[in-house]
Amino acid sequence: MLQVFLGGDLTMRKDLSIAVQADAAFVHSLTLPVATALLALFFRSLRIMLLPLVTITLSVASSLLVMYHVSQILPLHYLVPGLLTCVTLACSVDYCLFFLARLKVRT
Repeated sequence: MLQVFLGGDLTMRKDLSIAVQADAAFVHSLTLPVATALLALFFRSLRIMLLPLVTITLSVASSLLVMYHVSQILPLHYLVPGLLTCVTLACSVDYCLFFLARLKVRT
């Protein structure tokens, strides 16, 4: 029986991309419920808790949408979606907490 194995950079990139996507899905399935529970405990208000969740979701979705349109024109590295999501998530959480701190001071 003859066996053929593929190798090289393209095969490794494809395998690594699949592994990164699977790991990201697993991490998100663990961290999102924990983050939601911590927000509920910290803010003690469902309405204020929804503000970070909505703004973070909108910012990540919009940045990925822009990246998708850019990827139709330019070839992007396979790590770009993960890095873009991390940076967008960090910035949106930071600005949302800044906004909530200002809101809390005024009320």
